[in-house]
Amino acid sequence: MRKKNLTISLLFFFVFTVTILKAQRATVTAGGQALGGSGTISYSIGQLAYSTNIGSSGLITQGVQQPHELFTVGIKELDETLLICQVYPNPTSSLLNIKVENYNYENLIIHLYDVRGKLILTEKVTGSETIISLEHLSDASYYLTVLEFNKELKSFQIIKN
Repeated sequence: MRKKNLTISLLFFFVFTVTILKAQRATVTAGGQALGGSGTISYSIGQLAYSTNIGSSGLITQGVQQPHELFTVGIKELDETLLICQVYPNPTSSLLNIKVENYNYENLIIHLYDVRGKLILTEKVTGSETIISLEHLSDASYYLTVLEFNKELKSFQIIKN
């Protein structure tokens, strides 16, 4: 009987301790390492944040790596396209600014897709700076494309957290 109670106690102890353990686990889509004159940094794309600490000197997300880069994806750059387009802040929590320079914005349309390719939002560019609210969307990665007459001019990966 005593051996049975000891076995049950040990089993309960191991099951209980396993349920309270927290470990870093994420499925990533890509990653790498960036080298520079000031040092190196490793990054991964597709992970969700574990915890964020905010202080007077800045912000740090612990537990996983997150990219903080702006780049064009999925299309070949066209030499004759003079469109200068900036999307910021990225990552964002609620609002996204799209700034268009050196281009006639009257025929530009913005499409926002989720990672599965589903069209979530279509909006016309109304000025040199357009603000889009992402408050209704869940925290994830999204793809924003800028089109003119159904021709894709620029594409960006947006991270909402």
